[in-house]
Amino acid sequence: MLNSAQFSAAKSLAESKMIQSQLFDEDGVRKGYSAFKKDVKAITDVVNDVWLRVEYDTSVGLAISGEQFRQYRSDADIFPYWIYLETNSANPRIEHLELVGNIYRIGDPEGDACHPKNGYNCDCGSEQVDDQYLEENGKSVLTNDEAKESLQHVDPQFRFNSADCGILPREGHTYFNALPSANEANGDLFNID
Repeated sequence: MLNSAQFSAAKSLAESKMIQSQLFDEDGVRKGYSAFKKDVKAITDVVNDVWLRVEYDTSVGLAISGEQFRQYRSDADIFPYWIYLETNSANPRIEHLELVGNIYRIGDPEGDACHPKNGYNCDCGSEQVDDQYLEENGKSVLTNDEAKESLQHVDPQFRFNSADCGILPREGHTYFNALPSANEANGDLFNID
């Protein structure tokens, strides 16, 4: 709940800053209300439609991904590994592309921590595999140290497994950087246990 309150506050602050930036034109002259309202409408349309859609799609994807990984864990005696699959996104994150093809042992804390979907609009995937897959494809599983090394260049906010972390961004996500005071808040501030 605290994460949710912090996330909401950070989003509201970002929207407010964008709206405030529309008060003056490119010459530094204050806009009239009708021009200001027209320019702000484009911002609120993005916030209320595009952002909301991204949050919805991401929440659904993370919920499905979390359940998928919980199932991976229950089937780990038969299929003990998972492979990071390439994204379908038109604009993939470099951090995610660096993980494509990596095979992790289920239960390896480093590998488990980067199970996709692990970011807004992330469209990466995974597949559970077994020893036969490794043999047939000439693949090997990353050791814990190799998995740790493979994540050195990956932004910590993308080390996210919704099976363990839930569906809202956790502390360390860029949304929280927008509102540093909320990052330092505790549950008492929001009347949360």
